[in-house]
Amino acid sequence: MRKPYHFLLSVLLFGYAAFSASAVTLDEARRLIDKKDYVQAAEAFRTLMKTRSISQRADCNKWYGEALCMTGHYDEAIPYLETAGKRQVKGAFWYLGICRQKRYEFDRAIEAFTKYKGLIKNSELWTARCDSAIAECEIAQRALSHVENVEIIDSMVVAKKTFFNHYKLGYESGRIIMDPAMQASVDSLAEVPTIFESQNKDHRIGVAADSDGQLRLYETHYFDQRWGTPEPITSITMSGKRMGYPFLRTDGETLYFASDQTPGVGGMDIYVAHYDSEEKVFYTPERLGMPFNSPYDDYMMAIDETHHVGWWATDRRQIQDSLVIYLFKINEEPIYLEGSQVSRGRIDRIADSWNAESGYADLLGEIYNARQVKKQETKSLHIVIDDKHVYSSVDQFKSAEAQQLYFQSLQLEEQLVQLESELDQLRQEWSSADTSRRNQLRPLILQREQRCQRDREQLKTTQKLYRNAEIKSL
Repeated sequence: MRKPYHFLLSVLLFGYAAFSASAVTLDEARRLIDKKDYVQAAEAFRTLMKTRSISQRADCNKWYGEALCMTGHYDEAIPYLETAGKRQVKGAFWYLGICRQKRYEFDRAIEAFTKYKGLIKNSELWTARCDSAIAECEIAQRALSHVENVEIIDSMVVAKKTFFNHYKLGYESGRIIMDPAMQASVDSLAEVPTIFESQNKDHRIGVAADSDGQLRLYETHYFDQRWGTPEPITSITMSGKRMGYPFLRTDGETLYFASDQTPGVGGMDIYVAHYDSEEKVFYTPERLGMPFNSPYDDYMMAIDETHHVGWWATDRRQIQDSLVIYLFKINEEPIYLEGSQVSRGRIDRIADSWNAESGYADLLGEIYNARQVKKQETKSLHIVIDDKHVYSSVDQFKSAEAQQLYFQSLQLEEQLVQLESELDQLRQEWSSADTSRRNQLRPLILQREQRCQRDREQLKTTQKLYRNAEIKSL
């Protein structure tokens, strides 16, 4: 049956309206570039470049190449940027350098950055940026000839804002938690504000801004039932704008963290600093080599002493707001591969790093299935009464009242530990929940925070009571 004329006309009009709504003019696409809305700009130019008159324009090739570059499509961007560069569009060389750098083509990246530097001689800002980019490429080029032979036994792609939940660490290695002070604003922060907490839950290392707005490492200790005032680790200073992701090994002397200090390999790099227990300072931090660091952001190196493995995260070759976590076997004494190792440096395939004689299934099963809980241990008592009296047994109490109060303090302490564990779980759930679930969790978190505060005060009071009662009997 023939369709009625008005029906066909409505279909045509609908199609035209849909096309008009989705079409973007060249001026509109250009404004998207100016606003750095590169995702939308890339889609707009993808359509526009199908028009011959537009595809032949040098500036359009540069804009499209820029949008592709800034959305991580480096391979696709290079031909457009090269076309624009041949026709002397200055900005094309900057983005061409970025693409080459991300592809580990560091010598060709240096050529592009050097070319751009020569074209913008009157700009001190961009000259400095070019010098910094060239220095990064030179460092990375040298690093390719010194790639560590690391067995990467597993990898996983996860959401950035909750990535640390996927680190499976033995109890004695401490734990990684989100900074409670930053938890509510995590969605608006560039970095995930993690804190390292020691095995005994009495020492934390995190990052905070100083009076000049510079991010610095700080530490705080748990004493007398409360966390002390955070103190900066003054022996570690970095010049970058971004810093974070600290992790302290069980030796208490090996500290990993990330910083975007330049020159580096690119983006955020992982550093290690060693502590001098006699001088009570950290030595100058050392930047790790490849494959741990890359032209992308790399961070959160953590070591599981139980299984002798390590973890680190990177956003190399990942879409926005996601990253990949690598699990590797620790080399206490690094072993380096011979010659330039592009494939191993950028981790094209983790299987290339495997030891043919090793099987990882049992180890991975042990790591992922292990219960991350504290083992029951028999500890010697250390009951402080005053400066002259410290008991190692409850039988040493001379006052029955004091002994009873001491047992009450133990019950309060156990109750507080359980309550804090529940609070941690609620906070972890809140960090990855949607708005509706967060609204449900918020009163539960506030309720437990208030209970924790009351229990801490009650515990402190009970401890003071049993000490005073015992002192009267001495």
